[in-house]
Amino acid sequence: GEKWRALTPTQKKPYEEAAHKEAEAYKEALQKYKDSGKEEAWLSKTGRKALSDSTAAQKAKAKAQKAVEKAKKALKKATANRKAADNKMKAAVKAAEQQEKVALKNLEKAKSTEVKDATEKAKEAAKKALTKATEALKKSKTKLTAANTKFQAKLDDAIKKEVSANKLLVEATKEEDKAHVALAKAKAEVKKHKDV
Repeated sequence: GEKWRALTPTQKKPYEEAAHKEAEAYKEALQKYKDSGKEEAWLSKTGRKALSDSTAAQKAKAKAQKAVEKAKKALKKATANRKAADNKMKAAVKAAEQQEKVALKNLEKAKSTEVKDATEKAKEAAKKALTKATEALKKSKTKLTAANTKFQAKLDDAIKKEVSANKLLVEATKEEDKAHVALAKAKAEVKKHKDV
């Protein structure tokens, strides 16, 4: 350490160049070893490959489970929002229908009024109230239809996500099972070699 720090860059250069060459040679030899398939064979023989596959499968399964939970929460939220909107719109429609009934009753009363002027005024007022109530009912129904369409789309999307997440979970579980089988085989092979 102290001796190395005391060297000048010119003095260090031959050592650094030699170290660089050795590092490059090591990287090349390591790549050849990997490309030859010997590393893969050694990992399989010692059981390390199966262990690695098992860990990867477990991670994939955990990720899929999180996706399922997220999809379920989204579905639950969409359902709750739709229910709340449905209740609100139903209340608005009910109120508009009630106003329409009242307006119709007032119109009927106006028709039976004996005084002509009062009848005409009452008719006009009742007609306006009826028109207003009918428009309010129409708007409420339009809003309810739009809200239902919007929430149905959200609900469908949430259901699709849940189905997709469940598929991922099934696939991850299958991969985990395969990895466990491979790990068990690898352990048996390692034990077999040890016994020999």
